[in-house]
Amino acid sequence: MFEFARFANRLLFVLLITCLIILNGCSSAPNQAPVTSSAPISSYRLTTHVVSPGETLYGIAWRYNLDFKALAAANQMSVNNPLRVGQKLTLDTTNVRVQTTPKKTISKQRSGANKKHSQPRNVSADTSLNKPVSKTWLWPLSSNASADRISRSSLNKALDIDGRLGESVIAAQGGKVVYAGDGLRGYGNLIIIKHNDQWLSAYGNNRQILVKEGQTIKAGATIAELGVDDSNRSRLHFEIRKNGAPVDPKPFIAASL
Repeated sequence: MFEFARFANRLLFVLLITCLIILNGCSSAPNQAPVTSSAPISSYRLTTHVVSPGETLYGIAWRYNLDFKALAAANQMSVNNPLRVGQKLTLDTTNVRVQTTPKKTISKQRSGANKKHSQPRNVSADTSLNKPVSKTWLWPLSSNASADRISRSSLNKALDIDGRLGESVIAAQGGKVVYAGDGLRGYGNLIIIKHNDQWLSAYGNNRQILVKEGQTIKAGATIAELGVDDSNRSRLHFEIRKNGAPVDPKPFIAASL
Protein backbone atom coordinates (compact mmCIF):
# COMPACT_ATOMS: atom_id res chain seq x y z
CA MET A 1 0.00 0.00 0.00
CA PHE A 2 2.85 2.32 0.91
CA GLU A 3 4.72 1.51 -2.32
CA PHE A 4 1.60 2.25 -4.36
CA ALA A 5 1.29 5.71 -2.72
CA ARG A 6 4.93 6.53 -3.55
CA PHE A 7 4.38 5.44 -7.15
CA ALA A 8 1.27 7.61 -7.40
CA ASN A 9 3.12 10.65 -6.02
CA ARG A 10 5.99 10.20 -8.51
CA LEU A 11 3.50 9.89 -11.39
CA LEU A 12 1.74 13.03 -10.28
CA PHE A 13 5.07 14.90 -10.07
CA VAL A 14 6.06 13.80 -13.58
CA LEU A 15 2.70 14.91 -14.97
CA LEU A 16 3.04 18.29 -13.24
CA ILE A 17 6.50 18.87 -14.69
CA THR A 18 5.27 17.88 -18.15
CA CYS A 19 2.39 20.38 -17.94
CA LEU A 20 4.74 23.18 -16.86
CA ILE A 21 7.02 22.50 -19.83
CA ILE A 22 4.09 22.55 -22.24
CA LEU A 23 2.71 25.80 -20.78
CA ASN A 24 6.11 27.48 -20.95
CA GLY A 25 6.41 26.60 -24.63
CA CYS A 26 2.96 28.02 -25.37
CA SER A 27 3.69 31.31 -23.60
CA SER A 28 6.82 31.88 -25.68
CA ALA A 29 4.90 31.47 -28.93
CA PRO A 30 3.34 34.57 -30.49
CA ASN A 31 -0.31 35.07 -29.52
CA GLN A 32 -1.27 36.98 -32.67
CA ALA A 33 -1.53 36.05 -36.30
CA PRO A 34 1.57 37.05 -38.29
CA VAL A 35 1.35 40.47 -39.92
CA THR A 36 2.49 40.81 -43.50
CA SER A 37 3.61 44.23 -44.70
CA SER A 38 1.67 45.73 -47.59
CA ALA A 39 1.67 48.99 -49.50
CA PRO A 40 -0.67 51.67 -48.12
CA ILE A 41 -4.07 51.80 -49.77
CA SER A 42 -4.39 54.83 -52.00
CA SER A 43 -7.33 57.21 -51.50
CA TYR A 44 -10.42 55.92 -53.27
CA ARG A 45 -12.10 58.14 -55.83
CA LEU A 46 -15.35 57.40 -57.58
CA THR A 47 -15.19 57.20 -61.35
CA THR A 48 -18.92 56.99 -62.06
CA HIS A 49 -22.09 58.43 -60.58
CA VAL A 50 -25.60 57.00 -60.88
CA VAL A 51 -28.23 59.73 -61.16
CA SER A 52 -30.82 59.79 -58.37
CA PRO A 53 -34.24 61.48 -58.49
CA GLY A 54 -34.00 65.27 -58.40
CA GLU A 55 -30.31 65.48 -59.30
CA THR A 56 -29.00 67.90 -61.91
CA LEU A 57 -25.74 68.11 -63.80
CA TYR A 58 -24.78 71.24 -61.85
CA GLY A 59 -25.47 69.62 -58.50
CA ILE A 60 -23.44 66.53 -59.38
CA ALA A 61 -20.54 68.64 -60.64
CA TRP A 62 -20.67 70.68 -57.43
CA ARG A 63 -20.62 67.53 -55.30
CA TYR A 64 -17.42 66.25 -56.90
CA ASN A 65 -15.69 69.66 -57.36
CA LEU A 66 -15.88 69.35 -61.15
CA ASP A 67 -16.40 71.92 -63.86
CA PHE A 68 -19.97 71.41 -65.07
CA LYS A 69 -18.85 71.97 -68.67
CA ALA A 70 -16.17 69.31 -68.40
CA LEU A 71 -18.60 66.87 -66.78
CA ALA A 72 -21.08 67.38 -69.60
CA ALA A 73 -18.38 67.02 -72.23
CA ALA A 74 -17.02 63.83 -70.65
CA ASN A 75 -20.49 62.32 -71.01
CA GLN A 76 -20.98 63.64 -74.56
CA MET A 77 -23.94 65.81 -73.67
CA SER A 78 -24.95 69.44 -73.39
CA VAL A 79 -25.12 71.13 -70.00
CA ASN A 80 -28.83 71.71 -70.70
CA ASN A 81 -29.65 68.05 -71.37
CA PRO A 82 -32.00 66.62 -68.71
CA LEU A 83 -30.70 63.67 -66.73
CA ARG A 84 -32.47 60.33 -66.36
CA VAL A 85 -32.84 58.52 -63.06
CA GLY A 86 -30.40 55.60 -63.10
CA GLN A 87 -28.23 57.19 -65.77
CA LYS A 88 -24.51 56.51 -65.27
CA LEU A 89 -22.18 59.47 -65.61
CA THR A 90 -18.42 59.19 -65.87
CA LEU A 91 -16.59 61.48 -63.47
CA ASP A 92 -13.28 61.26 -65.29
CA THR A 93 -12.75 64.67 -66.90
CA THR A 94 -8.95 64.41 -67.13
CA ASN A 95 -8.69 64.42 -70.92
CA VAL A 96 -11.77 66.50 -71.68
CA ARG A 97 -11.35 69.53 -73.87
CA VAL A 98 -13.93 72.26 -73.26
CA GLN A 99 -14.43 75.18 -75.60
CA THR A 100 -16.72 78.16 -75.43
CA THR A 101 -18.81 78.96 -78.48
CA PRO A 102 -17.73 82.31 -80.00
CA LYS A 103 -20.25 85.12 -79.68
CA LYS A 104 -20.66 85.43 -83.47
CA THR A 105 -21.63 81.78 -83.67
CA ILE A 106 -24.04 82.27 -80.79
CA SER A 107 -25.86 85.07 -82.58
CA LYS A 108 -26.16 83.00 -85.74
CA GLN A 109 -27.52 80.02 -83.88
CA ARG A 110 -30.12 82.18 -82.15
CA SER A 111 -31.25 83.69 -85.45
CA GLY A 112 -31.78 80.24 -86.88
CA ALA A 113 -28.86 80.35 -89.31
CA ASN A 114 -26.03 77.85 -89.55
CA LYS A 115 -28.19 75.03 -88.18
CA LYS A 116 -26.13 72.41 -90.00
CA HIS A 117 -23.04 73.24 -87.98
CA SER A 118 -23.45 71.74 -84.53
CA GLN A 119 -20.94 71.85 -81.71
CA PRO A 120 -18.36 69.05 -81.51
CA ARG A 121 -19.26 66.28 -79.07
CA ASN A 122 -16.57 67.36 -76.62
CA VAL A 123 -17.81 70.95 -76.52
CA SER A 124 -20.56 71.66 -74.04
CA ALA A 125 -20.76 75.40 -73.51
CA ASP A 126 -23.99 76.90 -72.23
CA THR A 127 -24.59 80.14 -74.10
CA SER A 128 -27.48 81.37 -71.97
CA LEU A 129 -25.19 83.73 -70.06
CA ASN A 130 -22.35 85.52 -71.82
CA LYS A 131 -21.79 88.70 -69.83
CA PRO A 132 -18.57 88.97 -67.81
CA VAL A 133 -18.95 88.76 -64.06
CA SER A 134 -18.67 92.08 -62.23
CA LYS A 135 -15.67 92.49 -59.96
CA THR A 136 -17.96 93.76 -57.20
CA TRP A 137 -20.14 91.15 -55.48
CA LEU A 138 -22.94 92.07 -53.11
CA TRP A 139 -23.16 91.08 -49.45
CA PRO A 140 -25.29 87.90 -49.57
CA LEU A 141 -27.55 88.83 -46.63
CA SER A 142 -30.08 91.64 -46.22
CA SER A 143 -28.52 92.86 -42.95
CA ASN A 144 -25.56 95.21 -42.77
CA ALA A 145 -22.24 93.77 -43.90
CA SER A 146 -19.71 93.03 -41.19
CA ALA A 147 -16.37 91.23 -41.31
CA ASP A 148 -16.84 90.20 -37.67
CA ARG A 149 -19.68 87.90 -38.71
CA ILE A 150 -17.58 85.92 -41.18
CA SER A 151 -15.81 82.67 -40.34
CA ARG A 152 -13.95 80.21 -42.51
CA SER A 153 -15.87 77.07 -43.29
CA SER A 154 -14.21 73.68 -43.05
CA LEU A 155 -15.76 72.93 -46.43
CA ASN A 156 -13.41 74.05 -49.22
CA LYS A 157 -12.74 77.81 -49.22
CA ALA A 158 -16.28 78.75 -48.29
CA LEU A 159 -17.47 81.31 -45.76
CA ASP A 160 -20.01 80.90 -42.98
CA ILE A 161 -21.77 84.20 -42.31
CA ASP A 162 -23.75 84.77 -39.12
CA GLY A 163 -27.26 86.12 -39.64
CA ARG A 164 -30.76 86.15 -38.21
CA LEU A 165 -33.15 83.28 -38.58
CA GLY A 166 -35.49 84.08 -41.47
CA GLU A 167 -33.27 86.87 -42.79
CA SER A 168 -33.37 87.43 -46.56
CA VAL A 169 -30.60 85.75 -48.54
CA ILE A 170 -29.42 87.92 -51.43
CA ALA A 171 -27.97 86.97 -54.83
CA ALA A 172 -24.43 88.36 -54.85
CA GLN A 173 -24.47 88.47 -58.66
CA GLY A 174 -27.13 88.16 -61.31
CA GLY A 175 -27.54 84.87 -63.14
CA LYS A 176 -29.61 81.72 -63.56
CA VAL A 177 -30.63 79.34 -60.79
CA VAL A 178 -29.21 75.94 -61.78
CA TYR A 179 -29.83 74.10 -58.52
CA ALA A 180 -32.39 74.54 -55.74
CA GLY A 181 -32.87 71.70 -53.29
CA ASP A 182 -31.52 69.67 -50.39
CA GLY A 183 -29.88 66.76 -52.21
CA LEU A 184 -26.28 67.69 -51.38
CA ARG A 185 -25.23 66.50 -47.93
CA GLY A 186 -23.84 69.18 -45.63
CA TYR A 187 -25.48 72.12 -47.37
CA GLY A 188 -29.07 71.94 -46.15
CA ASN A 189 -31.43 73.73 -48.53
CA LEU A 190 -28.99 74.91 -51.19
CA ILE A 191 -29.17 77.33 -54.12
CA ILE A 192 -26.55 77.41 -56.88
CA ILE A 193 -26.52 80.36 -59.29
CA LYS A 194 -24.71 80.27 -62.59
CA HIS A 195 -23.33 83.69 -63.53
CA ASN A 196 -21.63 82.67 -66.77
CA ASP A 197 -19.74 79.69 -68.19
CA GLN A 198 -17.00 80.07 -65.58
CA TRP A 199 -18.53 81.37 -62.37
CA LEU A 200 -21.00 79.85 -59.92
CA SER A 201 -22.05 80.89 -56.43
CA ALA A 202 -23.85 78.86 -53.76
CA TYR A 203 -26.00 79.71 -50.75
CA GLY A 204 -26.61 76.99 -48.16
CA ASN A 205 -28.44 76.46 -44.85
CA ASN A 206 -31.66 78.09 -46.02
CA ARG A 207 -34.93 77.71 -44.16
CA GLN A 208 -36.98 78.32 -47.30
CA ILE A 209 -36.01 78.56 -50.97
CA LEU A 210 -37.82 81.33 -52.85
CA VAL A 211 -36.58 80.67 -56.40
CA LYS A 212 -36.85 77.80 -58.87
CA GLU A 213 -34.34 76.06 -61.10
CA GLY A 214 -34.09 77.77 -64.47
CA GLN A 215 -35.18 81.14 -63.09
CA THR A 216 -33.10 84.18 -64.11
CA ILE A 217 -32.49 86.67 -61.32
CA LYS A 218 -30.77 90.00 -60.87
CA ALA A 219 -28.02 90.91 -58.42
CA GLY A 220 -29.55 91.84 -55.07
CA ALA A 221 -32.68 89.74 -55.55
CA THR A 222 -34.00 87.85 -52.53
CA ILE A 223 -33.59 84.13 -53.18
CA ALA A 224 -34.19 82.47 -49.80
CA GLU A 225 -34.79 82.80 -46.07
CA LEU A 226 -31.88 81.97 -43.79
CA GLY A 227 -32.14 78.82 -41.68
CA VAL A 228 -29.70 77.05 -39.37
CA ASP A 229 -26.64 74.86 -39.87
CA ASP A 230 -25.78 71.51 -38.27
CA SER A 231 -24.82 73.27 -35.03
CA ASN A 232 -28.24 75.00 -34.92
CA ARG A 233 -26.73 78.42 -35.64
CA SER A 234 -28.21 80.84 -38.15
CA ARG A 235 -25.32 80.97 -40.60
CA LEU A 236 -25.30 81.31 -44.35
CA HIS A 237 -22.91 78.98 -46.14
CA PHE A 238 -21.51 80.99 -49.08
CA GLU A 239 -19.27 79.66 -51.84
CA ILE A 240 -17.88 80.90 -55.15
CA ARG A 241 -16.38 78.58 -57.75
CA LYS A 242 -14.57 79.23 -61.02
CA ASN A 243 -14.52 76.38 -63.54
CA GLY A 244 -15.52 74.00 -60.76
CA ALA A 245 -12.72 75.00 -58.38
CA PRO A 246 -13.55 76.75 -55.07
CA VAL A 247 -12.12 80.24 -54.66
CA ASP A 248 -11.96 82.47 -51.59
CA PRO A 249 -15.20 84.52 -51.57
CA LYS A 250 -13.95 87.18 -49.16
CA PRO A 251 -12.06 89.33 -51.71
CA PHE A 252 -15.16 89.37 -53.91
CA ILE A 253 -17.38 90.86 -51.20
CA ALA A 254 -14.63 93.02 -49.71
CA ALA A 255 -16.19 96.20 -51.12
CA SER A 256 -19.34 95.48 -49.10
CA LEU A 257 -17.48 95.14 -45.77
